[in-house]
Amino acid sequence: MDNIYQYLIANSANISKKWFQMRETSKTNSIYSAQSDPKIENMLKEQHAFTIETIASAFLDDQKPFEEKLAIWADTVARSRVDTTTPIHEVLAALGRTRSIIWNFINDFCSENKANISVEDVLKWSSILQETFERLYQEFSKLYFELLLQTIESRKNLLIELGSPVIPITKSVGVLPLVGDMDVDRAEHILNTVPQKCNQEHISHLFVDFSGVSVLNEVVVHYIYNLVDVLRLLGIKTSFSGIGPKSAMFSVQLGIDLRRSDSYNTLQQALIKNKIQIGTDEL
Repeated sequence: MDNIYQYLIANSANISKKWFQMRETSKTNSIYSAQSDPKIENMLKEQHAFTIETIASAFLDDQKPFEEKLAIWADTVARSRVDTTTPIHEVLAALGRTRSIIWNFINDFCSENKANISVEDVLKWSSILQETFERLYQEFSKLYFELLLQTIESRKNLLIELGSPVIPITKSVGVLPLVGDMDVDRAEHILNTVPQKCNQEHISHLFVDFSGVSVLNEVVVHYIYNLVDVLRLLGIKTSFSGIGPKSAMFSVQLGIDLRRSDSYNTLQQALIKNKIQIGTDEL
């Protein structure tokens, strides 16, 4: 089967040329668009050449080169498609076009060498091509999914981190403004990181402002309750502001007494009542 391998490698540039000619001009927001950025264009050229090389190696008697190339190909393509936020269906469609073009070239090879090719040869090559693309689909999809989950988790952690900043407003006073939905992951992150941040910033009085939070659930209230305990053990006073009526009623129904910390209607009121002037250390 080395002859098929050699034929595909020899025609690699022609295969890629036909593939690039099949790109659509209407998909301007896709990396597979005919109007894609020059950097994307160069990336696709390199990757498509390696795609052909990987597929061609499946026709060798020794399958080790194919397995090695497949692993590299799947990792390279999956990472680049996740980085460019390319939908998986677009990738599979692009692979499908490559498959059709390569099969047409195999048909051309058969036509050029009729005397030396049997029906069994054609059926075998068809089977190899089908199995090869199944492997490409599987390995790519697996890595794409894993990398996508990693990216989502990383962005989620970043959003959580950005959503729980301890902002020093004097040398010893800080504000923790909470905005958006509060779930268990975010509440746990606050419990695990806020005490450390307060220590690093030498905060002795922390104002936790809930005005940007619609409602607190049972688990989150427990985490906030525990946060107050941890901060108290560190010698840090905690005050609340902006707790809505629903959240206040909910904590009372749960039997959780948030009154252990001073509570104010607004952050501005809390700062005025405590005689705090932003940018100083006056209390």
